Amino acid sequence: MAQTGILVSIDHEPAGVIAISDPLKASAEEVISILNSMNVRSVMVTGDNWGTANSIVMQVGIEGIVAEAKPEQKAEKVKEFQAAEVGMAIGAGTDIAIEAPDIVLEKSNLKDVITAIDLSWKTFSRIRLNYMWALTSSVSQLLLGPSSPAQGSGISTF
Repeated sequence: MAQTGILVSIDHEPAGVIAISDPLKASAEEVISILNSMNVRSVMVTGDNWGTANSIVMQVGIEGIVAEAKPEQKAEKVKEFQAAEVGMAIGAGTDIAIEAPDIVLEKSNLKDVITAIDLSWKTFSRIRLNYMWALTSSVSQLLLGPSSPAQGSGISTF
């Protein structure tokens, strides 16, 4: 776990060091591993120093990293993410992160990212299936309609 050290002094004399860390969510490594297996690229943009950011990347397995990012650099990254096919942010993030994506998860449960991606893929698959069914049905009716024995009997063939 990466830690940030703060030097403490009393009357300008070193008195100690306080180490502060922000622990990872328990599910972070598992979720990133699943996302990687789904060929979903994960990028971490943080204002943390490179040491802390690299430690997190190594622990979790995130592909891309931007560390020590100033707010204007984060805004630049937001524009890049907006160009992505689909962007997603977790609601507990900063306002700038929430402005960019197509999907915002209001809870901070990382596993919801996988659920959202899986649901969107299944929805898109169903749309394609319905489109193909409608196309096949329409083409079949166009090709077979004129030769139908029901033609002329007053029965609609569409």
